[in-house]
Amino acid sequence: MKISEKLDVILYAPSFNTGGGTERVLVNLDNELIRKNYKVIIVANFIGNTTVYSLNDLVVVKQFWFAKIRSKYSKSILIKLISKLLGATFLNLFLKKIIRDNKSVIISFSNIITIDCFKTSFKRKLVAFEHWPYWISDKNPKLQKPIICTCNFIL
Repeated sequence: MKISEKLDVILYAPSFNTGGGTERVLVNLDNELIRKNYKVIIVANFIGNTTVYSLNDLVVVKQFWFAKIRSKYSKSILIKLISKLLGATFLNLFLKKIIRDNKSVIISFSNIITIDCFKTSFKRKLVAFEHWPYWISDKNPKLQKPIICTCNFIL
């Protein structure tokens, strides 16, 4: 089977910086998927200059542009309002440029990214992958409720 006949796999992580456990899992997974002739796209809200892990040259890395703006101006009330009103629309437009209809799947590496992607038209292409200890969100009812709702829908 040729690469174009298989699914594009979009691995969406909060960051792709110099190194860490999530990044190691992401790079290992993308290298294995490339080996099996999948097209792999890493999407991250934040991208560093280098990585300590060996990333296959066939992997495409993209940054969600609005996440960078949202982070840079995080104290701005205007940016918070724009994010609340248009954040899902911006993400939807960004993903539309990457995703091939019926030929793509998004693997989310964060509960927050899962919740954000669930608000887009691509929620049926979403696979949630999270390795946070449950107790981190268990103490936060505001975070726990959408995680449970999203995961119950996906499962």
